Amino acid sequence: MIIKKITAIIIVVVSTFSSYSLNTDGTICVRKAISVNHTMKKQEEKDFKIAVFQKEIFLFENDTLQQKILIQRIKSKEIEFELITTNKLKKKSSKISGIAILKEGDVEIEVNSEGDAYPVYEYVYKGDCYVAIRIDIDSFSLIKINVADCIMEDPDCPFSSIGLLSKQQE
Repeated sequence: MIIKKITAIIIVVVSTFSSYSLNTDGTICVRKAISVNHTMKKQEEKDFKIAVFQKEIFLFENDTLQQKILIQRIKSKEIEFELITTNKLKKKSSKISGIAILKEGDVEIEVNSEGDAYPVYEYVYKGDCYVAIRIDIDSFSLIKINVADCIMEDPDCPFSSIGLLSKQQE
């Protein structure tokens, strides 16, 4: 009985192959064909979409402010961003956008609200303001924003993070 089960397991041979194509919506379509060589079953095809240039949304909100940043990777070391801070009590918003470049050198360290340190990539924008966008390396789900030398920043709608911005699910 055991020999029959082992023989049956050995007979099942799984082979896979994949082909890739870049879609116009900034995703890669992976066509994966799986063939099982057991009683000659037909090939089964599956398509998987992998986000490559998809926009990501991160959000922080309290009773007064909402901070939202949209990020889209445009090159391996560049991201396009749009940061919007809204003061819900005063009913006004501020916005800054541009292209931030990955800071060269050592990995930076950030600390969350519980006091735990975690590594971050730091992308820097040097335009109307100095903006440092710090994205956690492990899960790409948290962002902290530091801003300096910004004459266009409204004190009621600050660009610097009030709290950590969390990635929003679609």
